[in-house]
Amino acid sequence: MILENPFKTNQKLHRALLRGNQKAWHYLINHYTPLMLSIISPILGKEYCHESADIVQETFAQLCDNNFNLLTNYEPNKASLGTWLVIICKCRCIDWLRKKRPPTIPLDENMTLTADEETTSTEPLDYPKSLLSDREKTVMTLYFDFELTVKEIASYLSIKEQTVRSLRHKAISKLRDYFRTNSRG
Repeated sequence: MILENPFKTNQKLHRALLRGNQKAWHYLINHYTPLMLSIISPILGKEYCHESADIVQETFAQLCDNNFNLLTNYEPNKASLGTWLVIICKCRCIDWLRKKRPPTIPLDENMTLTADEETTSTEPLDYPKSLLSDREKTVMTLYFDFELTVKEIASYLSIKEQTVRSLRHKAISKLRDYFRTNSRG
């Protein structure tokens, strides 16, 4: 069910929210909760999908914290209210997932890996930070660390899917070249 904005514009709705208008808050929560749930549920996956509603609720609570500090920073001329809320909610979701990530356990120096054991590393790669552009770093982090799909990354960054693929490809090529060059010797 699509609710009609009783305040007609995001700017008027924003001002009403800052005044604590109950009708504005009711509209905001009822209108944007389904959108936010649909975005973060796939990010959380089946294992944590039951946490979606709590994360959305915490996002709305965050808007009220510190005398509406976060809500005060919303700029209607830069993004729609829905886009802004989804970004905040996704960030909260990613933070929540980071906290849930199991702690790493250091390997004993005497331990050796057998051929059957997994040999992938979760350590950050050591390369010059200027090697990749900020956009390439962002795409690589979202793709490999947070395991977002190309479509999700494109939506999150408001860019085309092909741009995400291109940035990922360029970053991988740069890393391959760097490590090929610097591993000889």
